[in-house]
Amino acid sequence: MMLSQLKIACWVLAGALGAGLAAYVYDGYRKIQSDKVFDQERVRELLESVQEPPPPRDEIVSYDNVRAHWQKFDWTGKPPAKPVEVADPQVAPKTVAKPVAELLRVIFIQVDKDDALASSCWVTWKDPALVKPQKKSQDARLLVGEKLPAPYDHVRVDSIEEEHVVFAFEDAAREKEPVEPPQYSGPGIVKVGDGQAVVAKKTGMIVKNLNPKPFRPLYTVQYAPNQYQIGTEDQEYIEKNFTRILSEDIRHGQHRDPSTGRYDGIELKEVKPGSMAEKLGAKSGDVIKSVNGHPVNSVQEGINYAKTHDDQYDTWEIVVENLGKTKTITYKEPGK
Repeated sequence: MMLSQLKIACWVLAGALGAGLAAYVYDGYRKIQSDKVFDQERVRELLESVQEPPPPRDEIVSYDNVRAHWQKFDWTGKPPAKPVEVADPQVAPKTVAKPVAELLRVIFIQVDKDDALASSCWVTWKDPALVKPQKKSQDARLLVGEKLPAPYDHVRVDSIEEEHVVFAFEDAAREKEPVEPPQYSGPGIVKVGDGQAVVAKKTGMIVKNLNPKPFRPLYTVQYAPNQYQIGTEDQEYIEKNFTRILSEDIRHGQHRDPSTGRYDGIELKEVKPGSMAEKLGAKSGDVIKSVNGHPVNSVQEGINYAKTHDDQYDTWEIVVENLGKTKTITYKEPGK
């Protein structure tokens, strides 16, 4: 009896628990479904509060231009540069002429009394515009009529005298300016003795050699404009490679006078850079007119003349014409 009652009680309890569990699950399911439902009015107000973006513009600033200006922006913090004043095109700017003495310094003067145009002077630059940092030497040799480098190419050497160098200008209204070399303040080699007689300060400073040895440099030396002293090494090289120099270093031909139609010289059409011919002063466009006064119209004629008179001359004067200008180039063989 007790056992059957216990079973009935267990079944009743199990049924009650099952019904409670089912009710709990059903209630949870209803809550989940109710959370998915939203208030339409509230959502409508939220959507209406959102502002629509403005329509796209037809013209916008290019990103490349913005980036370029951004990269060029001055990040150093320095104050901006003052705007450049635009000069009135109708009013010509006034330039202050700079004295030549502030542009250069005359180091020494070499005067040729026989030919004034052959005189020269050696100068060193003072103005920063003439100083070239890439060059080791900041001096130059100037001849009569030669202009200064840019931006002072309006200044030219008018004349070279013993006391000073006279410079002229393109502006005819500007007066010529003489520039004197600095006075030597060091010890001299002579002094004035009693009775205003000039005597040597030291007898050992000037060495007299009654039988001087001939000048025989190893390599060719240019000791004056268009004047060369052939070196012993160069002379030996020329004698051994004379044919190769004519065929490889120089491209030549006969020159015809356009006015007469006759051959009147040897034209150097091309001179190889760095060759022995260029070292001896040969330039493209040169026309050799004569050798020691003898006219030459072809290379073979010049070679024959040189071979025939080799024992008679140790100095060769070659007349050369280039762009309408004629000059004489002198070559001296090594002294024996």
